[in-house]
Amino acid sequence: MKASHWTLLLFLAVLAGTGPPLPLGSAEAQPAATTPPGKGSARILANPRLWGRDLPLVLANLEAFAAAGEKQVALFPGQVVGTRRVLSATEAGAGAGRLNQAIEGLRARPTPFSQRRLRDLPDAARPFKASAVDFRLEDDSFHAAVTGLDLLAPGLTIKAVEAELGAPESVVSEALQTEGERRPVVLTLYRYAGGSIAFAESDMAAEPGRVDRVLLDVPTVITALQEEAP
Repeated sequence: MKASHWTLLLFLAVLAGTGPPLPLGSAEAQPAATTPPGKGSARILANPRLWGRDLPLVLANLEAFAAAGEKQVALFPGQVVGTRRVLSATEAGAGAGRLNQAIEGLRARPTPFSQRRLRDLPDAARPFKASAVDFRLEDDSFHAAVTGLDLLAPGLTIKAVEAELGAPESVVSEALQTEGERRPVVLTLYRYAGGSIAFAESDMAAEPGRVDRVLLDVPTVITALQEEAP
């Protein structure tokens, strides 16, 4: 099916009320909720029934992602991925290098935010190193990521998220940007905390209803965690 046909189908989905399809990680994607951006983030990110054991390590290094130019990160079960997409492995490797420099900089000269979070981690000294990852099967691009992590609760479902957090503030569909004419992956985003945290279900998932990834708005979540107590 041609790209124009997918555009028409997604446009019809918008008319049906599912929300505008926007590229994953787009700075233009804005929540439709009335909750102030970031409000409630600390409570959501502190809920142990939603997350794996390594989420605190990611949060302690979140400022490094911001310093490397990542406005949004995707938390998969086993890795955290910057959503900034590039078209070559070389460019992604350079991005991972910038991220590693930022991570090392935080360890050498911690900010009050990172110092407090690293101090409370029993395994704060464990390696946390980025590399380039190949996402061409999904969005025809490469990304910077830190792999080998445990970030989501095992078998996490949208139903379990709603049982913990209540109904989402908004639900929208976003098509992942691709370079060709093949069918794009479409994510259904269940947004909380003013849109700064979104639990995503993929239409390509083998098990419908399973959380495929969680998207964090990096600067908004950092600000919220600085201001809020869980």
